[in-house]
This record gives sequence, C-alpha cells and structure tokens, in this order.
Amino acid sequence: MKPHIFLLLILPAFCTISCQKKVDWLVDPVTKEVLDSANLQANPLELLTKIVAVTGNETIESNFTYDSKNYLISEQHKGIENGVAVDTYKKYYRDTTGKIVKVALKSKQDVDTVYTRTTYDDYYTNTLLYTLSQYQRQGQVIRDSVTYVYDGNGHIGIQKQYRQKATGDYGLFEQHEYSFSGRNLVVVKDFVDSSNSSNLVVAGVRQFSYDTRFNPLKLNNEAILIGRPEWASANNLISIDLENKLAPGDNYKVVSKLFYSISRKPVYGTSIKSPVGTVTQVTYFYK
Repeated sequence: MKPHIFLLLILPAFCTISCQKKVDWLVDPVTKEVLDSANLQANPLELLTKIVAVTGNETIESNFTYDSKNYLISEQHKGIENGVAVDTYKKYYRDTTGKIVKVALKSKQDVDTVYTRTTYDDYYTNTLLYTLSQYQRQGQVIRDSVTYVYDGNGHIGIQKQYRQKATGDYGLFEQHEYSFSGRNLVVVKDFVDSSNSSNLVVAGVRQFSYDTRFNPLKLNNEAILIGRPEWASANNLISIDLENKLAPGDNYKVVSKLFYSISRKPVYGTSIKSPVGTVTQVTYFYK
C-alpha cells in the first residue's frame, strides 16, 4: 500500500472553456488557501488503514480494520517507543446498531486478554452508562468499572474509573474531565488517587489545538471509551500542551505540521516535542 499522494491533472491544450467543469472556489479563513468547494467533503470510502510514526531509530506502526459499514473493528500498534517494545491489539465487538458492546485488549506484556463490556441506557441510543473489566496482573484478579457523565451538548464530560477493593467495594481511583469547543476536544483534566483514599487530586491538564481539515479517524464519544480522547474531535490534532501538576519537570508541548491530500485528510506530518526537541515523522495510509 502506497501512501496517499497528490495528483496533478492537466487539461489538453485543445480543450476550450466550454468543456471544463464548473468549479466553485472559496478561501480557507485560516490558511488563506484557495479551495475547490467540490473537495470540501470527506470521502466516506477513503478509510485510514495505517499510520507509521518514526522517531529517530524507533518506529511504531498502527493498523486499522473496518467492517462492511465502515465502523472501526480493530487496531494494532507494534514497534519500539522510548526504548520499549510495543505490541498491542484491540478488537471492537459491535451490535446491529453499530455500538461497541465489548472490547478485547491483547498485549505482549500481559498473558491474558482483557475484556471490557459496555452498558448503554437503551439499545437504540449511544448514551454510554458504564463499563466493566476483569483481568489478572501479577497473579491478582483486578476488576474495574468506568462510569460516564455527559455534558449538555452530547459529549462525554466526565469519566470516572473505579477499582474493586479487597472488601469487595469499588473505590474511585481516577477521573478525567473533558471540555469541548464546538466539535473538538480542547481540554482534559486528569485526577488521580495519590493516597489510596479515594480523594482525588489534579495530576495534569492537557490542552489540545486543531487544524481545519478532516480527522480521518473521528470516533466521537467512542474515542473516550477506547482511551484515545483526541479521536473524538472533528479536526486533526496539531498541538498538545501538558501541565504535569505532580511533576512539573515533566511538562511538555508537542507541535505538529501536517500536509494533506486533495480530500483534506493528512498524508504526512512532522511533530516536535519540547523542551527535549524530539522529532517524529508520521505517514498516513488510506484505501
């Protein structure tokens, strides 16, 4: 599979103005780029199948598959990141309405597959109420539950994560609060239980900014369910600013420059992580 490339079409010299297709033009309000309005709609058949990210001598390859209705049904990430081998696979099981009803996670680090089951308020709606997970780690059975609270605009606003204690009760150990501007997620506040007492403190604040092009993997609220909240947004992430409240020395910012196909989806990008100056090059593949 070759990366999506730009094509230049040249009309024959003998073609008169009467044989040319009428084009409606407009100007991008941000980039001032002149755009053909006929190309402003995303091609629903152009599915993102692979992302390759290269940082120095390390490479992470991510592959995505879809069902006949173009719903995401699996993702696999494999390679080396920060000197650590990565090999994870997620499978999404959907019902006849397209909702995710179960997630299977398999990683090289864990022997057992982790299954997460989802519960919605109604079979015909997508309002996620909670999830239940069970897995083993170092011989211990761990049971997690996650609940979801929606804001007034249909977005998940709060995600609360509970873990079963030795007493059998569930204690709150993590919480994430999501703030949207229009169709994009712009702020995430992360809370953790640093004292094992269910008293949460702010661990970090992440601020996101975006371009004006199409996100090729827009998953709406499903993105938060599967742990990739930036995929909830309509546009492509171009900067992340993390303020680590517990370890300020670990603050960082990532800024990306993306290049696009004629359908306004990213085909290539370069990001720089400061203050360390790490450079990552990313290529996007479609079918």
